[in-house]
Amino acid sequence: MQIGIIRFPGTNNEKESFTALESIKNVEPILISSTDPEKLATCDGVLLAGGFSYGDYLRTGAIAANSELILKIVKEMNEDNKPILGVCNGFQILTEAKLLDGVLLRNEKTRFISKWITLKVASHNSFFSKNIQKTALRIPIAHNEGRYFHPNVQQLFDEDRVIFQYANNDGSLSQEANPNGSLENIAGITNKAGNVLGLMPHPERAFLSHLGSVDGLEILKHFTK
Repeated sequence: MQIGIIRFPGTNNEKESFTALESIKNVEPILISSTDPEKLATCDGVLLAGGFSYGDYLRTGAIAANSELILKIVKEMNEDNKPILGVCNGFQILTEAKLLDGVLLRNEKTRFISKWITLKVASHNSFFSKNIQKTALRIPIAHNEGRYFHPNVQQLFDEDRVIFQYANNDGSLSQEANPNGSLENIAGITNKAGNVLGLMPHPERAFLSHLGSVDGLEILKHFTK
């Protein structure tokens, strides 16, 4: 399975994403420049990696989301129901491109946050999460604009589109476990079709035990199935 990893100017997590996906059996990651849409068109899925695309000018992800040629291919892949994963800045790009609902706002305490957090699997009905056995996943975050907002957040729950939430170590929810002020502790959502996932934490930074956790593989393995 070929997974294209898009490299926008300012992206800085593409190599970690490549190495993490490369560790998964029968997965062939490919680094793709945002100026090479033809190469992406042949892939079976796409990962929009984290970083600071175009220096986060205007709004985070806004310029990348309006990169017409490469985003045209991403939207065509969405129409073909191919798996699309946006991590951190990739999540921001997906919301700016209207491939996911809602918006990522400045963190509640207006500071960049970089630390390990715990994720609760809020729904097992997504192919991104359906076979995850763990109650809680240990994965790091690193963002300044990660506060998820949606004008009708209950609709996301009603449609079973909230897949991951910030939680305590035992998987229970609390405001103290919410690092950025996201509505209902939301850390990851899908589109209505379920093939697009936006995720603020970085699974590519949690795929080897000596990095501190292998829980990121739980998400990346499902993405590539």
